[in-house]
Amino acid sequence: MIRSSALLALLVASISPAQTTSTGVSRDPSAIAIVQSSLAAMGGAKLSAGQSVIMTGTITLSGSSSVPFPVIIKTRGTSQLRSELTTSKGLRVTVISSGAGAIKQPDGTIKRLAPENVAGYRNQYLPALSSLFEFGLASAPIGNLGPANVDGATADVISIGTSSKPTLGSSSTATQASQILFYIDRATQFVTRMQRLHYSENVSDETQTMEIRFSDYRAIQGVSIPFHQQTYIDGSMLMDLQLSSVDLSASTADSDFFLQ
Repeated sequence: MIRSSALLALLVASISPAQTTSTGVSRDPSAIAIVQSSLAAMGGAKLSAGQSVIMTGTITLSGSSSVPFPVIIKTRGTSQLRSELTTSKGLRVTVISSGAGAIKQPDGTIKRLAPENVAGYRNQYLPALSSLFEFGLASAPIGNLGPANVDGATADVISIGTSSKPTLGSSSTATQASQILFYIDRATQFVTRMQRLHYSENVSDETQTMEIRFSDYRAIQGVSIPFHQQTYIDGSMLMDLQLSSVDLSASTADSDFFLQ
């Protein structure tokens, strides 16, 4: 796995030729072609920009004695999220919307999430509705970082930035915080890993590498969705998500994406 320092290096330099738009954004044609193929393979054409999705499953947290907790995940479009996790202490609700996020703990207290982690947030549960879905935006930089070996298979590594960047001390840090790496398997064209910088919620300017590993893809209404997702922080397992159902015909309300 790529560590934080290596990730930073990859994010600021693409190894393949790129074109620059009139706004000064670097967009690599080869990366665009790979993303188009991946979205086609995963059924991205069947999704809309404001798509509502409701998923159910279980999450096993690191250090929780392998006890799976029920979870309901609601998403709308690429940047709105509501997660309802039933823990041993009660319900924990996480909401991300409009570039801001917060967690409501079982005792009712609310903790605001670090803006560095949510300003450029894109759907991390559905690769076909992640920032890949926004690859056509002229304001989103996109680069081809070349091939990588992922569990014995060759994957193309693509970097995509979002137009929403957190307010940080330097523009380069803001750009790095808003970019995501996608590992796209050459054989299946599915995303097998997604990687980004994650800022500590407790220590200022401390960064880690967050990586999500996707597997067990299943077709739901023509859209391929990974039912098994493992999240790692600097190489250590943080949580294991096992989906049991995905509803692509679901309806969500504006109130779902605000903490009451």
